Amino acid sequence: MRSIRFFLLAAWLCLSLGAFAQTTYYVAPEGTDEPTSGTDATPFKTIGYAISQQKVVNGDILQIAAGNYTEGNILVNKSLTITGLGQNVTITGISPVLRVRANGVNIQGLNISPETPENSVGILFESTGSEGIDNAIIQQNTISGFTSGIVFQNAALVNNLNVVNNIITDNTNGILANQGVQFLGTSAITENNLAGNGTAIVNNSTVPNNNNLINATANWWGAAGAPSVTLEINDVNRVIYSPWLRDGADDSDENEGFQSSFADLGVRRTATNLDALTEANDLIAAEGSITLYPSQVNADQTYEGITIDKNITFETTTNDPLPIESISTGSGSIEIEGPLKVNALVLGDGNIVVSGSNVLTLNEGASITENGSGQFLGEIKTEDFTLEAGNDLNLLGVSISSGAEDLSNITISRKTGDNAVAEVDNARSIQVMWDINVPNQENISPRTLTFSWENTYDGTMDFSNNKAVVWKRTASGEPWQLVEETSVSTTDNIRTVEVNNISSFSEWVITDEDNPLPVELTYFSASLLEPHVELNWETASEINSDFFAIERSENGKDFKEIGQLKAAGDSDIPLQYSYIDEQASKRFSGSVFYRLRTVDFDGSFEYSDITTVTLSDDDIPMITAFAREGQQSLKLFTRAIEPGDYRVWVTDLSGRKIFEQDLQLLPKESYEVSVGNLSQSIYLIRCEGRQLALSNKFRVEEID
Repeated sequence: MRSIRFFLLAAWLCLSLGAFAQTTYYVAPEGTDEPTSGTDATPFKTIGYAISQQKVVNGDILQIAAGNYTEGNILVNKSLTITGLGQNVTITGISPVLRVRANGVNIQGLNISPETPENSVGILFESTGSEGIDNAIIQQNTISGFTSGIVFQNAALVNNLNVVNNIITDNTNGILANQGVQFLGTSAITENNLAGNGTAIVNNSTVPNNNNLINATANWWGAAGAPSVTLEINDVNRVIYSPWLRDGADDSDENEGFQSSFADLGVRRTATNLDALTEANDLIAAEGSITLYPSQVNADQTYEGITIDKNITFETTTNDPLPIESISTGSGSIEIEGPLKVNALVLGDGNIVVSGSNVLTLNEGASITENGSGQFLGEIKTEDFTLEAGNDLNLLGVSISSGAEDLSNITISRKTGDNAVAEVDNARSIQVMWDINVPNQENISPRTLTFSWENTYDGTMDFSNNKAVVWKRTASGEPWQLVEETSVSTTDNIRTVEVNNISSFSEWVITDEDNPLPVELTYFSASLLEPHVELNWETASEINSDFFAIERSENGKDFKEIGQLKAAGDSDIPLQYSYIDEQASKRFSGSVFYRLRTVDFDGSFEYSDITTVTLSDDDIPMITAFAREGQQSLKLFTRAIEPGDYRVWVTDLSGRKIFEQDLQLLPKESYEVSVGNLSQSIYLIRCEGRQLALSNKFRVEEID
């Protein structure tokens, strides 16, 4: 917005000044006020003397060097650019410090302050006779401490005025137009810091029948209310202004809240700015934040509808929902951090996210339209309403069939996203949860409920067999109860399930029939490939799988992650993976244990069985075992034994036999042997056969 405005200003300057031969003259505190001065090497000493010289003519530029200038009542009677941009230029002088009596004057980059503040003026624009004030630009100046920062007087017609990006603060009047001054419609006072003034903006209401508008939007007004912004408005909308852009209460900007980047705006709808939200939406930066304050329009508290084409956060300042006519997402997304209430939602390609415990409320009769790929995440609910006898309902993805009696004071809410996932019998539900709240549920005739959701909310659920399970609970924190196993129909990515004979209402979730794990692992093995260890595994299928974490242990109990491998995400065909552990043989000897941690996109995970590899044969038992308390089995590992039939038994240290079985063993293999429940202790495993007798101790470890 600003770049466009400056482009237009630059274009106007080129057109307005193109007829003049433009020359740059220099002013510096160390200069001399001589007719021959004005060059970069020998500058003028004062601004007033430079302007008065015949050599400085219309269209020229006065470049002011850094320094303090004590002069005042400088008469600007030529179409000049007076600039201190890029310098630290301070002018302190007699009021008015700058008296402008010419068209096409551009004042920029100056710090202007009064010698004495009483009845003082920073910049005075005055016309002579019937002449007006045309094509003036005041930009990037600081004007503070005056009775009036900028004044327009003498019945002037002001045309093409642009006051942009200035700090005009702590004056009795920020910008004042005396009686008889008329502003034409092309004038703009925008993007200025106007905080701390007694009266911040133009008072031109004393001119009768002057319906021209001054664009005074996007200024920073501090915490001033409407009466402080304009002294008198009457019934004529001569000034378009937005006094509540930024509240300023929590602002730490060095310029007392002026936000030139418009990353954080506060808005309040007022009688003179009925489209405050539209203005803020136009101005807000991408990834910006808009804070909504209660409307000051008594007849209508509702903010106008908006379409979001940027990524914006909405915050509110009240506990009660603030009303907005409609919210539409185009290419941008909106995050709502506070209670809002709408008459219509239009979901385009951007998301609508209601964060935390906040709720977006639908007015009675509100509509929801889905036109794009965007998702709604968070909680949305209805106001209280009555479902009359004989009428059915279809709202927020739930349909309630008609019944013989009214359902009074009913509300329906729907949560979507990760916060809506329920843990049901150690399984996770879809990413949707419904709450149908009917205060008086006695003697309700049986109804049919139909739940619908987009398959993008399936999460880890798999409905490929077209089966689902519907669950409900009476209140949050209560256990989930199975309602019905039913079928799922899918049309245009919308899944639908139906349950019958429902006469009480509560919270509802849906799972698939089998609750599959994210990854179905076919095998997992470790092999010694000197000097490395190669791990290989295969998945039969994957659902929403993120990555595999490879973990290693020296004792089969204490595992540490040594690497990660990206998973496929979703797959219904066998996939093979391998990982090389280059460090194992360099750091360890004997047996090393490995396991996989398969991690889903939502952070859930499962462990694989443990596999092992022997790194060297030096002083390593030819048979080893590993078990954990309560697992009913142990892992048996062999080394360089002869293949054949062996008798294997387990005893405690007193010699009491716990397990005995004939097994066919091969070298360098692992076996899972069912031995029953072993308590924590030290045991002895024995193996005899092929003219070989082996024994070794092992410890049953506690479960983590």
